[in-house]
Amino acid sequence: MEYYKKNKYLLFSLALIFSGFLSLKSINDNLINPIQAITIFTILLYIVLSKSFNRTSNLFLKNYVLLFMLFPWISIIPAYFSHSQTPIESAHVLFNITGIFLLYFYFKRVNISQRDMLKILFIFAFIYTFIELVQQITYPTYWFAGRTESESTGKLEIRLGMYKFYMTGINLLIIPLFYSWEILLNKITRYRLYSFTFFVIGLYAFLARKMLFAFIITIVISFFIRKTIKWYYWIGLISISIVFYFNSDKIFGNYFQTTQSELNDEDFVRFKSTNYFLHYFDNSMCVFLGNGKDYEPSVYGKFISSLKESLGFYRSDIGVFAHFSYYGILGLIPIILFIIFILRKWEKIPFYIKLYFIYNLIQLPIAFPLNSVIGSFTFVIVIYLIELDFQKRLILNSQKRNEKFLKKKLLNNLDQNIKFPKLLI
Repeated sequence: MEYYKKNKYLLFSLALIFSGFLSLKSINDNLINPIQAITIFTILLYIVLSKSFNRTSNLFLKNYVLLFMLFPWISIIPAYFSHSQTPIESAHVLFNITGIFLLYFYFKRVNISQRDMLKILFIFAFIYTFIELVQQITYPTYWFAGRTESESTGKLEIRLGMYKFYMTGINLLIIPLFYSWEILLNKITRYRLYSFTFFVIGLYAFLARKMLFAFIITIVISFFIRKTIKWYYWIGLISISIVFYFNSDKIFGNYFQTTQSELNDEDFVRFKSTNYFLHYFDNSMCVFLGNGKDYEPSVYGKFISSLKESLGFYRSDIGVFAHFSYYGILGLIPIILFIIFILRKWEKIPFYIKLYFIYNLIQLPIAFPLNSVIGSFTFVIVIYLIELDFQKRLILNSQKRNEKFLKKKLLNNLDQNIKFPKLLI
């Protein structure tokens, strides 16, 4: 019990830190970034002193984690020679987003179980959703928001009749959301149904079209990749789809019309931003190694900021294309290798994690988890959960082999001990 409590407080603290304390208004980025850096440095120190790296020989995903952690640092070279951003300035923006992969080794070192991990994620998701909903009632008094009020209206953005707080941490809600869907498919209980519904409300209240559409498509796909779906789930899906269709204006507002209009508009800012950054390479070195991640106070960072202010070009809006712009062709290698690994092991991947990957794949052109600290933190947790599942399978297979071996040995011994009567001649 004491061990669980220790893990519980540890995991929840890490979730708070790397979600930027849910975008608490009284804490700005100038304070959050150092807190995250100190946390990562402390974890690095613990791993080194405890010699945790010496105990990683039996880990399945260790090499992929190292690739994700180390490859982005190569982009320091083009950032310096092509954009005059010093290695120290590049390190400012790379340390947190790459160092967070050390958590994979840390989780393994302290032996956090899948049960503990999922429990804390459920607790975090409940708190996150609760705050979202409470602030809808208490507004204009609110405490957590990732965006400021509009200069023209003096209010936060309103979508679907709700205030968009844009609290950091929604990424962490996705894992318990899909896990609750998996266990709901296994067996319907009131608790499971309430949990899933509550998390869906949490995702809906974030008011992001890309996430909502990706979630709906993922749920539909889940019916086709799940080997055993009972007939009444299909009836439920069809019934809910009919209800959504006839009430789309109330549920989704102008989401469909706005999205269709944007996709048909050649001047849509996301298209123009994607096109710009896909060609924003000074030379072949930048194409191969990337431009580097921009540090705002640097010359390079000021130029990128000017693109945001004058043209509305945000790398955060162009998903995997931004990752390519940051780290070039070389930076895509870990991603490609990991995708190949996932496809090879697809049948062994837990169902809820499959849904996590499908959900992110749908959003790939506009959102990519490795472009932000909270996205990378969530991704590390997913990798660790896969590792735990593979380790569990390894142990079970080993036990089965041992059982077969012992059974065979026992039968051989029995055969040798049987004495046949001599034939009388």
